[in-house]
Amino acid sequence: MPKSKKETPKGLSFWYNLSMRKPKLNHKNYSKFSTVRQLVLPLDYSQMIPETEPVRLLDAVLEEMDYTALLRLYSPQGRKSAVPPRILFKIIVFALSEGIYSLRAIRRQCQVNIQYMWLLQGYKAPSPFF
Repeated sequence: MPKSKKETPKGLSFWYNLSMRKPKLNHKNYSKFSTVRQLVLPLDYSQMIPETEPVRLLDAVLEEMDYTALLRLYSPQGRKSAVPPRILFKIIVFALSEGIYSLRAIRRQCQVNIQYMWLLQGYKAPSPFF
């Protein structure tokens, strides 16, 4: 008489799954840095920048400028810059208006300040040596 499935010995897959099980850790992580933090930003940074911020006025004024003289300074040969010249110009003018003169400090602002991120229009922060 054949044995039912409940009576048969455990198969090879059971023992394999049992051996691959991860051990349970019985200790807790009491580190103050153990919390998981996720920054949630809107896809459009302009939602977080009020209409009355000086960066919006500066962007509107600088959009009306003619950049042909600036673009002529960039050579078509060699490496292409990571950030377009007109956006880089806006970043530098905005930083100077805020009293930031160091290129490293400007790069840091591009990494942490939402107004600079908005001016970058999705480009990565430029290197400190532009």
